Amino acid sequence: MFLLAFLAFLACPAEQLGVAVPQGGKGALSMEDFQRDVNLLSRSERRSGMPGFQLGREELQNRMVQMHLLPAYGKSYRGPALGAEVNICGERTGASGKAVVIVALDQGKGAHRSSAPLAAIISLAKTYDSPKPPPYTLLFCRVPGGDRSAWTQHPALPMDQTRAIFWLSDMGEGSIQIQQEQGTPLNFDVHGARQEWFGTDQDSADRVHHPSLVTQTSALRDAVDQAMKD
Repeated sequence: MFLLAFLAFLACPAEQLGVAVPQGGKGALSMEDFQRDVNLLSRSERRSGMPGFQLGREELQNRMVQMHLLPAYGKSYRGPALGAEVNICGERTGASGKAVVIVALDQGKGAHRSSAPLAAIISLAKTYDSPKPPPYTLLFCRVPGGDRSAWTQHPALPMDQTRAIFWLSDMGEGSIQIQQEQGTPLNFDVHGARQEWFGTDQDSADRVHHPSLVTQTSALRDAVDQAMKD
């Protein structure tokens, strides 16, 4: 009995056991984390009315808590309702009042367009889990669908404090593309290689290329660091 309990203990993620693990930096990126989060977040959707959507939202929020992110909307991780949908955001408080926002556009259907971008922001948040705060406040957000106005209509911080927004869509295939767009704050369109079967019934969690997700998130970390330089 003791042996079974000990093996079960070893199988649990350290963050769920309350064990302090050294974290922070790109060295914290783990392919096992991506595999677990893509599978976890592919089990249910977060879109209102879909089967298990409340559970899907809770699972994402719980992962933000485990990454030691603070609720971005006062005491809540969930923003004001936008129709039937909500934004879900966690915050890493920075050393200044400025902010950078990393948004996973949760398009619902297809692992590359839903759970993979969400897994990316979770692991990216882990790279900033260190005693020293980042230069700017960082917000890690799930926004429903592909409509960016879902963020800008209900931001967690005033837009005049936001230096840059990174919009993540198709992730988990090929190398990352980070394209700067016009406007203030700076907007960056972030995605990996795009395939015609993304968003179809073929786009399952087991088709996500986890080594690509690691590489993409590492490059995204570099871009976010650059955006925080005055």
